[in-house]
Amino acid sequence: MIRILFVFGNVLKKGGTEKVMLNIFDHIDRSRFSIDFLLLTDEPDNSDAATHIRENGGQIYQIIRRGKDHKEHLRQLDEFFREHTYDIVHTHMDAIGDEALIAARRAGVSVRVAHSHSTRQRSKTGGVKGFLHGLYLKLERERLRKNATHFVACSQQAGQWLFGETICAGRRYLELKNAIELERYSYSEEKRAQVRELLGIQPDQTVIGHAGVFRRQKNQEFVIRVFAELIKEIDAVLVLAGSGELLPEMQELAKNVGDSRAGEISRRSGGCTRAVAGHGSHSMKALELPFWRLRRQDADALFQNRFHMR
Repeated sequence: MIRILFVFGNVLKKGGTEKVMLNIFDHIDRSRFSIDFLLLTDEPDNSDAATHIRENGGQIYQIIRRGKDHKEHLRQLDEFFREHTYDIVHTHMDAIGDEALIAARRAGVSVRVAHSHSTRQRSKTGGVKGFLHGLYLKLERERLRKNATHFVACSQQAGQWLFGETICAGRRYLELKNAIELERYSYSEEKRAQVRELLGIQPDQTVIGHAGVFRRQKNQEFVIRVFAELIKEIDAVLVLAGSGELLPEMQELAKNVGDSRAGEISRRSGGCTRAVAGHGSHSMKALELPFWRLRRQDADALFQNRFHMR
């Protein structure tokens, strides 16, 4: 049995990165692999995702978040890897995954994967504090590149931002599109009618739909501003499906922009899957999930041959 550890910086909310991890967890060959989760936060995780993982044989571990006590956070990271043995450690935290990879390297983990899920990592503050934070992120990117053995990104831009052009041109890099179960998102006339009835949208009205967690990376603000220009030309309704910390802000922004409903579907049965299945025009790609091998040299071969890397 090959033991894999996914490292993530928060509780398992309904975000894109969390969904990628859960998709891999659900579809991996459990006769050959096991996946556990290390969450770098001490906030209790009672989410549906955490319950699902535990019910299906996965373990969830948590340590103190680094913003609360950075020194203790680092001590607990080292202690965790001394007490738990894994063949592969796979971080899903962009630049700030460097500390987990350093601890894993010190513990002798031979395959250490860094996964880029974004094209930027914005500071939440401005001024001098934000500038210093940006410098520290650059340092973390450099440390991550030195301590990871393999590199995965959801797109070319995400890979180049976090790993740089040299790594992305090498054999240890894999561009892995986020896979989905296509049948769950296939267009359905029945679901289309249900969603329109739910939201009071007429059958012949044009609907512009967006499904995604309300975070800066998803850029719903841009969608709303584009919609404001679009309705000068056509009669349309904007539906933003999702949840997240920016939902109230986007709802406020959308109030003065035509007929827009931000977050409505996410709070009702079916959620974003139902919203996408009921939308008339969307395009998503499916990709086979990778299988990991035990030894470092086998992992090199996986990246070079199985996925025809450069």
